[in-house]
Amino acid sequence: MKSTLDNLFKPLSLNFPDTPFEIEFWDGAKEKYGSGKKKFKLILKNKGVINRILGEGSIGFGEEFVKGNILIEGNLQDLLKMEYGQNYISFKLSLKDKLKLFHNYISSLGTVLNSKRNISYHYD
Repeated sequence: MKSTLDNLFKPLSLNFPDTPFEIEFWDGAKEKYGSGKKKFKLILKNKGVINRILGEGSIGFGEEFVKGNILIEGNLQDLLKMEYGQNYISFKLSLKDKLKLFHNYISSLGTVLNSKRNISYHYD
């Protein structure tokens, strides 16, 4: 999973050369992107965060942030510029990476059992 994320973050950092950043993973491993002093650090508290972000985009990111599963140290505006800026890029992933992302997305979808639990949690 980390190698797939690396394949996403590398081109992103190349497209925003003035915004070096760091990702800290759930196991304490860190990866820096870009050169110079980092503008922000994104801390991912568990592996499920990645599935939510990849599966649900900014809504998944926002919900995981509110739950405390994503922490941001540093300049939040720089992070948001990367997501909502004018410099969109086309990610070119290998078939292997695309399959990994697809598998993680499918694995994160709700099951009937999870749906029953979620409904009960919210409405009972």
